Amino acid sequence: MPTRFRIAYSCAFEEFVKDIFTKPLFPKCVIKTADDYESPEVKEMIKTKEQIVRVFDGGDLMTFSRAGAVSPSEVIGEISKLLVNYGLPLFRIQFTGHKMGGITTLSQFMEE
Repeated sequence: MPTRFRIAYSCAFEEFVKDIFTKPLFPKCVIKTADDYESPEVKEMIKTKEQIVRVFDGGDLMTFSRAGAVSPSEVIGEISKLLVNYGLPLFRIQFTGHKMGGITTLSQFMEE
């Protein structure tokens, strides 16, 4: 049975194209509280990423670095806010500085 798929272009990670292109100037998007999504700096970063997403027809990823302790309900609220308010088809939230004490399963995290 034939399978149909679409190809989308994206920005290349600098680890894979060393010394070929100019270095990207994207600052790291650090989120300390849920209110940071409303700051002018973060809104400008998201707006820029949305423009890149349109150029690449959805084939780009935005990373939010979440600093500090956060509860599962806060994370769900932040994800919901991102899905409703912005046109980012691919995004991830990296938890930096969150002390979990080794490897934590998703069910353990949800129980916290």
